[in-house]
Amino acid sequence: MTDPMRAILDGLLDEARRLLETVRSADGRVLARTPIPDQEALHRWVASCAQLIEHILGPNSSFYDRFKRAAGDYPQSGDLSRATGVLQAFADAWDTGLLRSRELLVSSELFEDGLELAEYLLSKGYKDPAAVVVGAVLESALRKMCQLRNIPLGGRETLEPLNIALAKHDPPAYNAAMSKLIAAWGNIRNDAAHGRWDQYNAQQVDLMLQAVRNFIATRLS
Repeated sequence: MTDPMRAILDGLLDEARRLLETVRSADGRVLARTPIPDQEALHRWVASCAQLIEHILGPNSSFYDRFKRAAGDYPQSGDLSRATGVLQAFADAWDTGLLRSRELLVSSELFEDGLELAEYLLSKGYKDPAAVVVGAVLESALRKMCQLRNIPLGGRETLEPLNIALAKHDPPAYNAAMSKLIAAWGNIRNDAAHGRWDQYNAQQVDLMLQAVRNFIATRLS
C-alpha cells in the first residue's frame, strides 16, 4: 500500500517543481529573485507544507523552523527553491523512519483514516495527492478482501490485479459493473501518481472519495 503521508509529501514536492518550472531560464536554471507567477498556488503550497510539518513534528521542530525561514513571508524563486530543499529533506527523513512514530501518533489524532486525510487534502485544494491517498486506501481494502477470501497474493499486487482477482473469484466478490467502476477509480489514481493531472478534476476525486468510502463501509463492515 502507498504510504498516505508520503503521498502527501510527493504531491507537495510535485507542486513545488511545477511552480519552479515557471521561473526557469532557457538553460534550465531557476531565475534568481523572480516572483512566482501563480501567487495563489504558491501561498497555498507554503501554508500546506507548514501545516503538515507542524502537525507532524510540532511548531518547535527544526524542520518547521527551517521551512518557515526558507519560505519567508513573500517567497520568490530562490525562497521557493530553498523551501523545497527543506521539504525534500523532510521527506528523506520520513523515508528513513526517523519521523514515523511521531507521525503515527499525530495522524491518529487528526484523521480517523486515510479517507479523512484525503478529504482534508481536497479541502486545501490538493486534488492530486488526495487522489493518490484514496487509491491507496482502496488498494488496501481490496487486499484485505482478498485475504478474507483466501485468494493467494504474492505481496506486490497493485489495485488492478487485486480488482481482477476479486471479480474472477468463485463466487465473485462483486459484479462486472463494480469491477469497471473500481478500474475507473484506479485510472484516476494512476493519472495522479504519474503527473497526468489534467485528466481529472477535483469533483471527480471527491466523487471517488465518497464512493470508496461507501464501498468500504458495505464490503468490509
